[in-house]
Amino acid sequence: MISYEDYTEIEILRRQGNSLRDIAVETGVAVNTVRKYLESGPPQRKAHQPVVGKLAPFKAYLQGRVEAAKLDWIPATVLKREIEKRGYTGGLRRVQEYLQKLRPAARPDPVVRFETEPGHQMQMD
Repeated sequence: MISYEDYTEIEILRRQGNSLRDIAVETGVAVNTVRKYLESGPPQRKAHQPVVGKLAPFKAYLQGRVEAAKLDWIPATVLKREIEKRGYTGGLRRVQEYLQKLRPAARPDPVVRFETEPGHQMQMD
């Protein structure tokens, strides 16, 4: 199948009065291919069907489990075992990638500053 741009080029060359053979030589396709596309019209694009992954039916369950645990983090291996009991047939990596999106950002530890009298403490880098 040729692209829409190639079809447009074939159409333009034909309107300019070029023969089927000349068009075939210039575009690099067979004469029968040129004839076919001139008779049938532009190539039709197929509608793209969205792909539903194996993890999709279990995302709501995983979100609920993560929210219920709030302060604690449930490992991906444990959650994978739980959803396998519910019918999940995919791999661990898919679960890990999805859980990374749900994991809250780590909060940095607060810096504790203190000062001492001169000569009481030595600090080194």
